[in-house]
Amino acid sequence: MPDGANKGSFVQGYNAQIAVDAQAQIIVAADLTIETNDKQQLLPMLAQVETNIGRKPENVSADAGYWSETNVTTKARKRSICI
Repeated sequence: MPDGANKGSFVQGYNAQIAVDAQAQIIVAADLTIETNDKQQLLPMLAQVETNIGRKPENVSADAGYWSETNVTTKARKRSICI
């Protein structure tokens, strides 16, 4: 993973992503990436949730690190996202 403090340096590390069912409190999707931010992780994680549980989630909430115009305006998602 790129080291934000030292340009050109790398850190042995990963960015973990999980999706949790709010009612059942169980993990329904998980992934690891070497990407340093979460912006490109939201839509693939939602696709993994749909694959794992057989339907699109009714609602999605994510912290501000997932914010991008694409994540909240993409026509393909058709779900309620709160970032």
